[in-house]
Amino acid sequence: MAISGVSPSGDYFVETVGRVDALPRSILRRRDGSLVCELEKADGSDLPADWNWPGPVELVADDGITRIYGLLFKPLGFDSALTYPLVDYIYGGPQVSHVPKSAFTGLAGSDEYASAASLASLGMYVLILDGRGTSHRERSFREASYGALETASNIDDHVAAIRQLAGLRPSIDLARVGITCFSGGGYMAAVAALRRGDLFKVAVAGGGNYDQALFWHSWGERYHGAHEAELYARQAAKTYAAGLTGKQNIINFWTTQKGADQVAFFKLEGSI
Repeated sequence: MAISGVSPSGDYFVETVGRVDALPRSILRRRDGSLVCELEKADGSDLPADWNWPGPVELVADDGITRIYGLLFKPLGFDSALTYPLVDYIYGGPQVSHVPKSAFTGLAGSDEYASAASLASLGMYVLILDGRGTSHRERSFREASYGALETASNIDDHVAAIRQLAGLRPSIDLARVGITCFSGGGYMAAVAALRRGDLFKVAVAGGGNYDQALFWHSWGERYHGAHEAELYARQAAKTYAAGLTGKQNIINFWTTQKGADQVAFFKLEGSI
């Protein structure tokens, strides 16, 4: 839900209400919250004829205790008799929760929702998950990645979640699992390929902050702590470069952050 307008008198407001498995609605309410009328409902007539609404999933983190939550998109034209690859659409930033809360709205997560739906339309499962070390949860959950940004959203939590999902859905092919996203997600995709190549066969990393020592200090130091060589080395993707095994697909990508070039240093090879 998001407030999108308030009358000059303050007696009325417009809110847009959404959920992950239904079209959003805009509603006019009185100051006390009582309903005046529905103003508009999104038109879904242009959705594909075989469109599948995604569904929320509740799983267990790698510690075997903590509950973690996500959103799973089915492949377009899903056939239960077939098996499909799965792509983990990850974001490794401790300042946000990545899982969308509604569909096709201007609320936080709308870009992630559309991107995941687009990938699913190519014939794959797509998972968006918030592992330990991300926001909007209890303090211990949020602070799990402080001083250890390489664990934000926790790659091991994602691995545990994907294996659980495959146990529940035989149509998920664990031999064809990929991971992708941009910025903090690009960083986590790269690290996943380097540290957990046992599961992630393809990683496409876009515009990642691969080394916090080269990124904005106002972000790195806020969530990772003041610069210490050993601390920051544990976060840097290059620290784990020797872990690249098998056929991994990581896009060469460069970006400039405050004049410092960050370069992804991996070769493009393989596919799911």
